[in-house]
Amino acid sequence: LTQPDAIARRVDLNLRVEGGHRVEEGYRYFAERLRVGTPAHFGPITAVPSLNLEYYQTFGDATRNELGGQAQALLNCPGDQRTCLLAYLEQRLELDFRDDAVETRRGLYLALSLQEGIHAFGQGFSYVRALPEVRAFLPLGRSVLAFRGRVGLLHAYGKEGVPLLARFTGGG
Repeated sequence: LTQPDAIARRVDLNLRVEGGHRVEEGYRYFAERLRVGTPAHFGPITAVPSLNLEYYQTFGDATRNELGGQAQALLNCPGDQRTCLLAYLEQRLELDFRDDAVETRRGLYLALSLQEGIHAFGQGFSYVRALPEVRAFLPLGRSVLAFRGRVGLLHAYGKEGVPLLARFTGGG
């Protein structure tokens, strides 16, 4: 749900609620997510601060560390450490110089996402995660040459580490 100009002129209110199920090698999980954000638009610049709460229920053996046998993935979570609340603040800054956001033929898109893990309801993780991204588009006749690159940095503070569910994974 997005309500344009809800906070002020050019500042929207965004509410996102979703549920999901995912199967990974060695485990699977159900997740419920809540995101409250306030996107602010200033020409080609968009800033999106948000508060995110994600509740996970994992199944399988991947919550155990292969080397030490301790539950590293969901450490600092209650009970059997197979359920966990992941809470974080996120700030996203976007610079969009594309001719069209949906059917792009030319242009440049730059973004930077910063996440700070926080403690909420007696659970949580202290970490910072940075994810810059660049996309470039160049028309070649009837085709478009497109490039996309992302690189990430993830650093944990404290002894609880970073949960498996907040880490970077390969694939596309």
